[in-house]
Amino acid sequence: MDKKTTFSYLLVLLVGTIYLLTLAPTYLWSDSAKLAIFVYKKFVSFGWGSHGLHTLSGIIFSKLPFNLAYTQNIMSAFFATLGLFFVYWIILSLTSNHLASFISAVALGISQTYWHYAVINESYALDIFFRALCLWLVFRFTEKNKFFFLYLFFFFFSLSLGNHNSHFLWLAGYLLLIADKSILKKFTLDKIFLCLTSFILGFLPLIIGVKLLSNFAWQETLRNFFASYYCELTHSYFAIRRLPREILRYPFYLGYQFPFLCFFIGLWGAYLLKKEKSRVFYGLLLLFLSTLIPASGYFMKARQFALLLPTYLVFSLYLGTGIDRFLKRLPISKFKNIFLLLVLILPTVGVYRIMPNVCKSAGIHLSFVRDLPYRDKFVYYLWPPKNKEYGARNYVEAAFEEAEPNSVIIADFNPGMALLYAQEVLDKRRDLLIKEEIVDQIIYGKEKPIMALRRMIDTYINERPVYLADIYEPYYFTAELRKYYNLIPGKALVKVVPQG
Repeated sequence: MDKKTTFSYLLVLLVGTIYLLTLAPTYLWSDSAKLAIFVYKKFVSFGWGSHGLHTLSGIIFSKLPFNLAYTQNIMSAFFATLGLFFVYWIILSLTSNHLASFISAVALGISQTYWHYAVINESYALDIFFRALCLWLVFRFTEKNKFFFLYLFFFFFSLSLGNHNSHFLWLAGYLLLIADKSILKKFTLDKIFLCLTSFILGFLPLIIGVKLLSNFAWQETLRNFFASYYCELTHSYFAIRRLPREILRYPFYLGYQFPFLCFFIGLWGAYLLKKEKSRVFYGLLLLFLSTLIPASGYFMKARQFALLLPTYLVFSLYLGTGIDRFLKRLPISKFKNIFLLLVLILPTVGVYRIMPNVCKSAGIHLSFVRDLPYRDKFVYYLWPPKNKEYGARNYVEAAFEEAEPNSVIIADFNPGMALLYAQEVLDKRRDLLIKEEIVDQIIYGKEKPIMALRRMIDTYINERPVYLADIYEPYYFTAELRKYYNLIPGKALVKVVPQG
């Protein structure tokens, strides 16, 4: 086995072990719980927020001999590791340097956002896997001039849209990477036809999955398929007023993912790639901007950081180019490999370990992240390992313990999905009526939120005990509610009772 292959397997072993050791042990909040519920109910659909391909993959992983939530966390670790495997081979095709490829892939793998989503149940690990795979197939095609790789690219590209439609924004960048004059001359009508056929075939696994699991007729399945993409094209989640501010902040976000030398070597690598392989540089830059701009303008600040993850993938390729040149300039030494690993990798973990306490001591508030009971948001978002994360489970157990029989729990999406997971999947407290997303609908609805929330409470308060899932002021308007009700805080819930 040659060194290139050995290092790729070593990469898988290293990061795979890191992810398994730091994997979340149980169910978490919001989307993490929601996606597990989708798997439990075998709910496979098209469109925004459904992540149908993720559910199909999750059904397969649910066969593992562990609790459902843990199997889904394992799935994220699996696809995140595979994504790094392809990142390694992409950098290797750019540099022919197995050590630079290894270090850059590890740097991406332990970056805060990548690591965070590698150890919890979310759709982003699967998304980044498909992007890395598709980019590798593009590079293989341009290197080997074999159209088989291009057909595979179009198949997996369209397949990936069943998980995240945002991947479609990368198509222009992929085409620019392919658009070499010598390659374009080889495109004939039959090859173009096969590319289109491969693209169409990539949609079939999800279409068939929806058809079989939802028991729809073919006509209804196809109508839902086309309707979902039409809806995606006609709805915008972009807040342009946020764009300039977030673009200016992005270097700081990037610097947290690749601290110290990695940040500057990555910028240097981008400069070197522009000088030496300009078409590759501009193709990657287009991929980068195709994510940076829409993610920076996304209307939900907290979700923005996950959406920026593909930009970190692209930056790791620039980093690999820079490390390759850096290695060539180092004096020959048998210890330089260890030296580079210590200098470029270990400080990253050290920064993440101390950053939660630094922010608390400095009085820095993560205002864009909502507070949740039983969760330290600084540790949760700034320190990637989740092997000790039992906050959602502890919250649910406390909530179910204090809720009276036949109660109504009015919740927003974050705690609501954790409550629903325990009720639906773990079969606990079936007597409760959990309004798991009603607060979100109220906040983003047309009616004044406090009026809508009061009407929801008044619907049940004279018939059943009513609780709020949290007292987070921007969502539950507790200051206003206290004018009309008595709010009695418990260990997890807040009981709402009439005044007088």
